[in-house]
Amino acid sequence: MRNWAFDQESAVLINKRRMELLDRLLVDLKQLELKNALDTGCGVGIFSQHVASLGLKVVAFDARPENIAEAKKRYPGLEFHIYDIEDTKVLELGSFDLTLCFGLLYHLENPSRAIRNLHELTDKVLIIESMIAPDKRPMATLITEGPSETQSLHSLALVPSEAYLIDMLYRAGFPIVYKTTQMPDHEDFRATFLHHRKRTFLVASKVKLQSPLLRQVSEQRLTLNTWHRRIYIPRKVARLGRMVIRFLRMSPREKLWTFLTRLLPGVPLPVRLGFGSVWLAWNDALSKLIFTHMPYEESEQEFVKHFLMPGMTVFDVGAHHGFYTLLASRLVGAKGRVVAFEPSPREVKRLRWNLMINRCNNCLVEQLAVGSTDQDADLYVCLGQRTGFNSLRLPDAQEPTLTITVHTTNLDKYVSEHKIDHVDFLKIDVEGGELEVLKGGVRILDSGSPPVILCEVQDLRTRKWGYEGHEILEFLEHHDYQPFSLAAKGRLRPCMKKAQYDENLVFVPRTRLHNVADCIERARESEENVKIPQ
Repeated sequence: MRNWAFDQESAVLINKRRMELLDRLLVDLKQLELKNALDTGCGVGIFSQHVASLGLKVVAFDARPENIAEAKKRYPGLEFHIYDIEDTKVLELGSFDLTLCFGLLYHLENPSRAIRNLHELTDKVLIIESMIAPDKRPMATLITEGPSETQSLHSLALVPSEAYLIDMLYRAGFPIVYKTTQMPDHEDFRATFLHHRKRTFLVASKVKLQSPLLRQVSEQRLTLNTWHRRIYIPRKVARLGRMVIRFLRMSPREKLWTFLTRLLPGVPLPVRLGFGSVWLAWNDALSKLIFTHMPYEESEQEFVKHFLMPGMTVFDVGAHHGFYTLLASRLVGAKGRVVAFEPSPREVKRLRWNLMINRCNNCLVEQLAVGSTDQDADLYVCLGQRTGFNSLRLPDAQEPTLTITVHTTNLDKYVSEHKIDHVDFLKIDVEGGELEVLKGGVRILDSGSPPVILCEVQDLRTRKWGYEGHEILEFLEHHDYQPFSLAAKGRLRPCMKKAQYDENLVFVPRTRLHNVADCIERARESEENVKIPQ
């Protein structure tokens, strides 16, 4: 029995990683109503079968007759042909909604001709995965390949750079070219100290696409000026120079942060918060703001300091590392209580550390996501510095994510099971899932003692959940809440309707407006819109 290169362990692993990213892309491309697909350079049909299993009608071809013969044996229900992507005869197949070109272009003598043919074969979207030459310019490298069912037909191949592929896709006629914001979780798609990134994922489209996985890229056209002599500066030297310039422009506190996080990677740096608690600053975006004394939600902090009183009950939904949990813990005192909800195991660990070193005995940490249902869900955990972007929807952070399964509860069920008779203050920051949290807490909102709410309202986040920010305001207004914007020193201004929201808002039950009366700015418009009970 023949041992096919496609079945080797290394090939199986990289195919699995490529399929994972492909599946996520196709979920975002459902808007295009893709019905059929073409798998170019299909080998023995592994990707052809995978795409067919997703419900698309698949046609596939390869230039090697032995590959097609094996593909027909493995997947007799699919349509396979023998064609060379560099030959215009391939256009006899027609055109397809989706075209796949995985692991093919870098095995060709003429990738430009192949891309022109791919343009003609594609009705809507072309997805390319390819090995790339390590050059930022639109260049190609001539290499010699050995005889194999996975290699070039003629032993010679031009390996294009990523810029070459992008430029050629535009030149072939595609109006929009995208690069994926995330790459498959495989070493060939990562750059290291010893080698450049070896592969890329590109999407060329004849229609505009909407997906957090895609970032539009522009072409880079070279002119004859390319051959003019320039002073050669090694890439590593240039990079070092840019780093030095950035470092010199930093404030002293930023320089100290940069130095310590490089010297002690993975070690938290203790820093005193403005309200007295100690914060363990890990190497993440929020901790950098805190350590370097940059402003962080100062109006929100002032309002919370004014509103919270000893003995109150506080829910911190989306607690992250516990900034508001620590603040609330100090304000409500020993007779009060704070429940911090945070689903990410990494963030829960850091949250517990912050609570422990501050001796916050009035705090309870619940490793749960909060929504409108009680079920398991996928949580996308950011692996870079944007740890506050963790979400039940794929975040916009330009960094890799890890998907883990977490349990989701709702507030009404939680207060019922734990016999909590009322909640005084509810802070919600869950990267777009705020409306789901509120829908799961309607009994709390309609209770005799509804909570004051500090809630993030950001259209950029909510759209991933399929709704607009103004729907949060409308939902809470339906439950007899008044929305307020935050001003300096924690002052409240009645929130005017906007086309788009990107801020933290305070929502006060109309029955409790007297509790925040001295925070409300009595401008003319506020006197018309807010009647404060005496």
